[in-house]
Amino acid sequence: MISLFEITYLRNIKQQDLLANTIEQWRYLGFSEANYQRYLVLLERIWPDVSQGDRLQILVSENGSEFFFNDVFIGAINQAGFGDMFLAIWLSPQTSQPQLRRALIGEQS
Repeated sequence: MISLFEITYLRNIKQQDLLANTIEQWRYLGFSEANYQRYLVLLERIWPDVSQGDRLQILVSENGSEFFFNDVFIGAINQAGFGDMFLAIWLSPQTSQPQLRRALIGEQS
């Protein structure tokens, strides 16, 4: 299955803050550092600083994940498990943002 997920940023965020927030959410979801540590160096190479209105997209397939910034390809992580782990931040039933998850999956409150 192929999934496309897009985030439109409402404020400026430095790359290091994006990484720190991602780590925080993975910890919240119970992923061990051993599960995500190998991805951090890759994300650091791929993700830019973002400004209000920028869009970061991830295209997840069985072969890996591709990132796009404002519709321009910026890098890939070619490991099958990464995409599901990344999308879990918003789509897992255990997300820290259950109301946002319900809206994303079209579920009524």
